[in-house]
Amino acid sequence: MRPVWGWLLLALALALCPAPATALDFALSDAGDGRSLIMRGEIARGDADRVERLLRASGPIVAVRLDSTGGNLAEAFAIGRLLRRGRIAAEIGDGAVCASACVYVLAGAPRRHVAQGGRVGVHMFASAHDGDVLAMIARLVREHGREGAAIVARRLEQRSAAMASEVAGYLEEMSVPLGLMIPTLATPPDKVRWLTRREMRAFGLSAGD
Repeated sequence: MRPVWGWLLLALALALCPAPATALDFALSDAGDGRSLIMRGEIARGDADRVERLLRASGPIVAVRLDSTGGNLAEAFAIGRLLRRGRIAAEIGDGAVCASACVYVLAGAPRRHVAQGGRVGVHMFASAHDGDVLAMIARLVREHGREGAAIVARRLEQRSAAMASEVAGYLEEMSVPLGLMIPTLATPPDKVRWLTRREMRAFGLSAGD
């Protein structure tokens, strides 16, 4: 049976790092070969710091179990790097999904497994929906009027190129084939391309069945 102090430490960690309304939800599970940290919901700003604190407070974690449709890309990179440093595996359980930014959390884990009923989905980076980008668009339109539209288009192109370069660098860092970017860039931000079991294995996102 899990010691009571362990749950108290987790509760304290959660209290010390309050979550935004759309941030990840966390839970601990002792089922299987060891203790797992369950992460559900949208990845929001500050979640990487919350994960780091929870990992410190909860004791040894052998795996994280993901169920997320995505969220903040930078936070996903940071969480993925935490998993890599901690040698923590990532799992997508039966009926769970890992899409959009969540895929980069999965990619960061040194060991990855997707259950038969789990799904992994990719799409193009939705930079135009980021709060900072929306503020930039509003400012340019306000300052430049009609000419602001052309400036916005150029800025978004530059930002998209920078994000693609950052993603490629991250995938190389995690030894994930850059071929993953082909279905990613070919899928609009408002759609999801669900990877086949064969593609998951080819991209190293799941061990062989």
